[in-house]
Amino acid sequence: MRKSAMAFASLAMLTACGENLCGDNSQAVSRAKSLTPEQLESLYGDTVALIRGYDPERLGRLSTRDPVPQQFAYLAARAVRVEDDSAWFYLESCSFDNKVVLFVYSSGEILLRWSEGPDTGKIELRTPQRVH
Repeated sequence: MRKSAMAFASLAMLTACGENLCGDNSQAVSRAKSLTPEQLESLYGDTVALIRGYDPERLGRLSTRDPVPQQFAYLAARAVRVEDDSAWFYLESCSFDNKVVLFVYSSGEILLRWSEGPDTGKIELRTPQRVH
């Protein structure tokens, strides 16, 4: 009985790993890479308003437990964390170290980072000077 339970757990882990939820070919990464220049501008403006609207006593603390504000629904983010000058949108979380995160900085930069095992990457979606 114990061997079959261990085998089932191993199979479940391999199946979950094979889905590539947080790698370059994941749906979360593809969705973020496909944001239009208009969506990136809207994301930046709405994020700056979100950062300015947060109570300084709460910055970066319990925000990942709060619901993601409705204006960001198109991101399908699981959580958002607000810091002093940025917001981190968690698009997917596969484990403690493996995530797809969209970082939006008040400077105007929008950076996408992903990691699943050796499949780690980042891409700048928006810079203060230009929109991709």
